[in-house]
Amino acid sequence: MNIYILGATRRTGISDNGKGSPYDIARINTIQPINSRDNEHNKFTASGFREGEIELEPEAITQFMGLDYPDYYEVETGSRMGNQGLTTVITGLKK
Repeated sequence: MNIYILGATRRTGISDNGKGSPYDIARINTIQPINSRDNEHNKFTASGFREGEIELEPEAITQFMGLDYPDYYEVETGSRMGNQGLTTVITGLKK
């Protein structure tokens, strides 16, 4: 998958002010095209791009540090079961 990446982030810690569960969240910030779409109930007209986020495997964050942003990069993807079902996750840069 080839995407236009603005940057990468990772947050770690313990929720609920240190009293809850540990967390480790990594994301890729990207620009995604906005597409117009219509159906029988509504019409959405759009042009251009919007900022978006794609989940990143936390262990892969080091591959994204020190890259020249913004730019297009080829990434590898996988799947992860989340709160809302199966989601796409970036697993690393394609070599």
